[in-house]
Amino acid sequence: YELVYYLSGTGATLLGDTEHLIESNTFTVIQPNTVHSERHHSQGEILFIGFEGVVPDSIADRSFSASDAQVILSTLKGIFAELKNYQPDYKKIIQFKLQELIVYITRLTQINKKVKNDTVEYAVRYIEQYYSMPINWKELANSCNYSYDYFRHMFKETTGVSPIEYLITCKLNAAKELLTHTQLSCTEIASRCSFSNNVQFSQLFQEAFGVSPTEYRKASKAKSNTEVNL
Repeated sequence: YELVYYLSGTGATLLGDTEHLIESNTFTVIQPNTVHSERHHSQGEILFIGFEGVVPDSIADRSFSASDAQVILSTLKGIFAELKNYQPDYKKIIQFKLQELIVYITRLTQINKKVKNDTVEYAVRYIEQYYSMPINWKELANSCNYSYDYFRHMFKETTGVSPIEYLITCKLNAAKELLTHTQLSCTEIASRCSFSNNVQFSQLFQEAFGVSPTEYRKASKAKSNTEVNL
């Protein structure tokens, strides 16, 4: 196995078919024979170890944010200190520290899962509430204690879409409600739902639903009339 701890620098690492962001205090655990590569946006420092052992599937071929888990870094430094000093029984101590490291990382997966779920749930609720207003994405990420790049990655990993894509979906769903239940013009609806203009609104609506806003309104009214007659 390989463990790469990024002390500084930014970029991305590809583990198999999945890309993970690199920033300070992130690390990856890579299983044997996994194809991997790195792309750096800025130079940085890393700690790297290769080791043999039993590693749970839940932590293999994954990237972690360790900003709240300095014990990972201190344990790694302890391993390097033993390798450097060659004190009696240093190999045994390294084996113990490796086992300890795997336990800490396994615990971190459980903590991170809850933190990520709570963070994304908060962000989803925020977007749903303020979709009609300008959203400062960096401030939203900062309120979740993440960089915007990591926040965006985490949001998409959890929901399947980026924050901006989710925002557009909220705007379009609100527009559908207004088309169905009000007589507002498409221009007024575009403004209320905070689209740049009516052209952008119409294009995004057509791409999402396969019909124009006007066609959707006509179809919605025809369906409503049919239900009343029945």
